[in-house]
Amino acid sequence: MPSAVVVAAVVLAAVVAALAAPVAGGRVDFSQWTDCKACVAAGYGWCPIKRICGGFANKQCGEGEAYKAFPKGGAGGASAGGNGNAAAAVDDGDVKVLTDATFDAVVNDPGKAVFVEFYAPWCGHCKNLAPTYAKLGTTFAGVKDVVIAKLDATVHSGAARKAGVSGYPTMMFYGKGAGSDGEKYAGGRSGEALTEFINKKTGHKRVFGEAAPAVDTTFGVLASAARYVKSFAKASDEAAKNAAVEKLASRIKGGEPGAAEFYATVLRGMIKNGDEFVTKQMARIGQLIQSPDVSESKREMFQMRHNILVHIASVVPGLAPPAPAGADASAKAAVVAKIDALATELNALRALVESL
Repeated sequence: MPSAVVVAAVVLAAVVAALAAPVAGGRVDFSQWTDCKACVAAGYGWCPIKRICGGFANKQCGEGEAYKAFPKGGAGGASAGGNGNAAAAVDDGDVKVLTDATFDAVVNDPGKAVFVEFYAPWCGHCKNLAPTYAKLGTTFAGVKDVVIAKLDATVHSGAARKAGVSGYPTMMFYGKGAGSDGEKYAGGRSGEALTEFINKKTGHKRVFGEAAPAVDTTFGVLASAARYVKSFAKASDEAAKNAAVEKLASRIKGGEPGAAEFYATVLRGMIKNGDEFVTKQMARIGQLIQSPDVSESKREMFQMRHNILVHIASVVPGLAPPAPAGADASAKAAVVAKIDALATELNALRALVESL
């Protein structure tokens, strides 16, 4: 039976071999350690004494798959007590990952508003926020002038100090051209609260959890306009229709800029071109919304107009949006399938009764 010394030597040799086993390109395969405890026990991890892996070796250490981009040799220039800033940052899905080296360039971009979460890998509140924050990134992923970002403050302490971070998570908003003078976010941590804050700051109308360019389909719709649209639809001659339009234009106030005016514009278009003016405009604007050549600000303006057109169509008799093609056939097929299922169950019950 091998002695304890021999066993210990074998175990030590296995550990050394594991530490020395690189992945392709000479990088250490940090994925072999599945949690922080194992990683630190192997001599790695985000441990403030060593921090050899740069703070992102595995999912529990912060950036998840970012270990794949870790520089050759495993240490990446981050010796004992180093901060791993030399390691390349890899974006986490739709969330941009910042470092001390990239922080200033991102938040100082005059053409973009930036929302940053400063977090610590061990922070429980940060871990709870992570799924929501990832979805927040998806919400604004297609918006060219908004960046959702995060920074590991335990690794990139220079940027964290500059932002005045003293607890985790700390979230800051950097407006276009605001430079490094960010505004500390003090609202709720729900996805809806975060999205509402960023929408107000940037003028966008994103819906939490929906990938851009999805927006609020009620954006621009004025419920108070419905009564005037109904009066317009009931009017028997052009003079009465014009009177209804003038009432709408003079009495409907507030709402999104340009919304009330567009209601009046659409009704005037219907007087001149007939009710089909609405359906034609819906089709035309719908195509513009989907066009990759349309800027974000224009896309949201078109979405507002499309919402208003749909609202008008829902009020005017005969203009309600048609059911999708094949809807009747699909409904009929569903009913037939249900009847067949019930017939099968009935036959089974009949056979059971007859066997008694």
